Amino acid sequence: MQGLKTLRHRIEGLLSIPFEALARRNERVEGFDERFGTRTSDIIKMSKLADSADKNALHSQYFPAAVMVVDRILRSVPIARQEWTFVDVGAGMGRVTLIASELPFKRVIGIEYSQELHAIAIANERIHAERATRRSAIELHCADAAEFTYPDDDLFLFLFDPFRRPVMERFLDRLLESPATANRGLLIAYYIPEEHASLAARPELRVLKTERLFRPFYGRPQSWTLYGNSAGAARLARS
Repeated sequence: MQGLKTLRHRIEGLLSIPFEALARRNERVEGFDERFGTRTSDIIKMSKLADSADKNALHSQYFPAAVMVVDRILRSVPIARQEWTFVDVGAGMGRVTLIASELPFKRVIGIEYSQELHAIAIANERIHAERATRRSAIELHCADAAEFTYPDDDLFLFLFDPFRRPVMERFLDRLLESPATANRGLLIAYYIPEEHASLAARPELRVLKTERLFRPFYGRPQSWTLYGNSAGAARLARS
């Protein structure tokens, strides 16, 4: 059995697509920035950002999520979107918030630590507003996700592998310590869940769904996991 796992990992490594090539391919196929005139396809190493001081706690680089992946995840969670606030944690240049705004969420929030990426997201939001059909308002915040004051609404959070365990633990502490968490619905869609253990260890959360997507890049399987609290799971069951 161990031999089969090793062989599978080797095959996945051979099929892996480097980040730069994958981003170019995605933009060529999906044409998101070409369609809207935005700038969301760049790959930027966090070491190049002047305000990313704690580089060991953050992901190594900004990488844009594929539109087809984000759309698939958002549409596969059967909720009454108009009753839920969507939050992109680690919003980068704002691509996921722009995609989410075309669905009828109560509101869409993006949280980004880097002032440089946040400034690009602000510009993208303005450009996108002129060319897209929006069904949700967007709010962009330059903030530490582990210190942000989350609204008391039912929350649908999206994470694209935004940070490593130390920040993930602080983020979860902040999110789950709110008195509102016991009563509100909470769903977390975690794409490429590198810090799954941190979420799995929280008694307030449980895994509701896991799905493997497409072929891997850099040897990492592309998958996503949906976590939720009791209220979030109950709302899903009623949908």
